[in-house]
Amino acid sequence: MQGVLMTLRSPALLRIALVPLCINLALYPVGGWVAWQGIGPVHHFLFPWSTPDGVWAFPVMLLSWLVWVVVALVLGLTALLVISAVGSAVASPFLDVMSQRVEALLTRETVPMGPGALESVWRTTRIQGALLLLYLPCLAVTMVISFIPGIGTVLGPLFQASVTVLFLCLQMIDWPAERRRLGVRDRVRLILANKAACAGFGAACWFMMLFPFTLPFAAAGGTMLLVGTTRPRNDDAR
Repeated sequence: MQGVLMTLRSPALLRIALVPLCINLALYPVGGWVAWQGIGPVHHFLFPWSTPDGVWAFPVMLLSWLVWVVVALVLGLTALLVISAVGSAVASPFLDVMSQRVEALLTRETVPMGPGALESVWRTTRIQGALLLLYLPCLAVTMVISFIPGIGTVLGPLFQASVTVLFLCLQMIDWPAERRRLGVRDRVRLILANKAACAGFGAACWFMMLFPFTLPFAAAGGTMLLVGTTRPRNDDAR
């Protein structure tokens, strides 16, 4: 919410935010359509049995419905994150400029320069792709856990939420992290060292990603998070 307020209060930031906003508005309908089209085939692959007659009809129908819900949630969540990753990569130069200005407003200091426009797109695409390659297998594992009778209904969604929150946090600190040349391992260490703040931020991003106009606000919030967690304590005291 601090990223939202800072962006709305600054006409310069708001003008830059319009470009990634338009990119996301174009990507969301495509991602939603692809996810919706995939539910049926994936559900049939995981649950190829038809509903029998007799006493087993209701339990099988209930299990089929449960599989459908889990598939729909996983595909919908994956679509949101893929859209976020693609939108972040395509709009990377604009989001990087926005992140620089947010950091300058926060610190009142000279902001370290990141890579150029083309290198920024390439590096962001590479890192976002690497994160997705890590995220999708983890999501598949949590999906399998969800089907474990009893305990899986609790642990599956919990693990899914944890992995998603971590992934979103990694995504939204990308631009200030790039300016500091932080690799994926360094970013993960930073998040693990600030679990509470990063969990809250990632959860807020998860909710915001349901709406197609929130990417620039999340990028501003991610910049505020990284600056707040990496700035020396004595600077804050002064």
